[in-house]
Amino acid sequence: MHRLGRWGVLWPLAPALLLAGLPRLLLLQTGRYFNLGMLARAMPELVIPLGICAALVFLNSVIRLVSRPA
Repeated sequence: MHRLGRWGVLWPLAPALLLAGLPRLLLLQTGRYFNLGMLARAMPELVIPLGICAALVFLNSVIRLVSRPA
């Protein structure tokens, strides 16, 4: 498989992975744990766009799987 081909599959998952890993990343950086609700209130300019991107990528993946020819 071409080297860039692997990233083509994983790249759309980046917003969802970053959103899921954000509490852990902040725990490692600050020593305090924040859940996604707290982060959405404290950093809406970061968490809300990541959530929207993750939802759109999920919706796009579902549509592509359903509309794929048999």
